[in-house]
Amino acid sequence: MQRVQGTSWVEDADITAESTGPAISEIYKEIRVMQDTLPTDAEVQGIRNYMNGTFVLGLSSRDGLAMRLSTLDVLGLGADYLDGFVGRTNALTASDFQTAAKRELPVDGLSVVVVGPMQSVRPQLEKVAQIAPELPKK
Repeated sequence: MQRVQGTSWVEDADITAESTGPAISEIYKEIRVMQDTLPTDAEVQGIRNYMNGTFVLGLSSRDGLAMRLSTLDVLGLGADYLDGFVGRTNALTASDFQTAAKRELPVDGLSVVVVGPMQSVRPQLEKVAQIAPELPKK
């Protein structure tokens, strides 16, 4: 099933089992920082550069262009959407990024998947307030 609207975000961390709880707590903390603090001008420019760079690279092959055009078709955007992408990206403000973090990363609605030995990880997860109530019963 293709999602026409919405977003996905993956935070992948290669950590030891003993660091699972603190790492998840840090991820939640960083999301809150993105939601509560405007990015600096340098951060905004870095984000714009990344978005524009990956956009251009994504169009640099026939496969990439075909994928981008098919996505535009599914979303109901015309091929002319490509022409304005860089300009729209360059117009994004710090407030736009903060608003997106609030809208697209709702801390209370995130799904967390942990891969590791439950006997050593569970006590740590029980200390992470955002996910402790959702843990499977013992």
